Parts: sequence; structure tokens; C-alpha cells
Amino acid sequence: MTGQPDLPSSTWSCTDGTARVVSSEPGTVRVQLAGEIDLTNSDDLGRWLAEWHVATLQIDLRQVRFLAVCGARRLAVLRTELDAGSRRLQVIPPDDVVIRRVLDALGPFELVESEAGAPG
Repeated sequence: MTGQPDLPSSTWSCTDGTARVVSSEPGTVRVQLAGEIDLTNSDDLGRWLAEWHVATLQIDLRQVRFLAVCGARRLAVLRTELDAGSRRLQVIPPDDVVIRRVLDALGPFELVESEAGAPG
């Protein structure tokens, strides 16, 4: 036994979507989501994301082509759970105006624009 906490798998996938850890620094994990986040996968994805016990969880949505309201709602629930534990959820939004509107409707989310060095 190493005394280190068990870490979740660095990838998650389903028929229509994937998630993978693209960077991990002390206290921060950035997860890139791709594909579709909808009724068929949002709860499972939310459970996987909730397993990351870090001070800041960054969710990169730039590769998401469809975000259903239930998917954004699951991210909002995750944000509330993290806030309750004095942790942060940051969202890197896509250029897609429809997805941004869904996020705005269910936010507020801490939006972090794409930065130099952020995988895209």
C-alpha cells in the first residue's frame, strides 16, 4: 500500500461521447470531453467526473458537438457539489453559440477561455 488515494481511470467512453484527462497538475485536472453529452450518458459521465477529488476540475467542451440540457444540468449539479467542498469547476466553452446558451441558461459557470498551451 502506497498511501496514495486511488485515482479514477484517465478515460471514460460511451457510444456517443468520450472524456480523457489531458493535463494534471497538483490540485488541478483538465478533462477534455468530445462527442455528445445527452440523456444516455450524462449521469454516468457526471459520476466519473465527480470521482476527481482535486481543488480545481477544468472541463474542456471544445470538442463537444451536442450538449443536451440534461448534460449541462449534470455539470451544474457537479459544480454545486464541488462548491460545497470548497473546490472549483471551470469550463472551457466551445465556439458553438447554442452550447454557450445552454451553459448560460443553467449557469453560472466559471468560464475559462482557451489559453495558450491548452490542448484543443
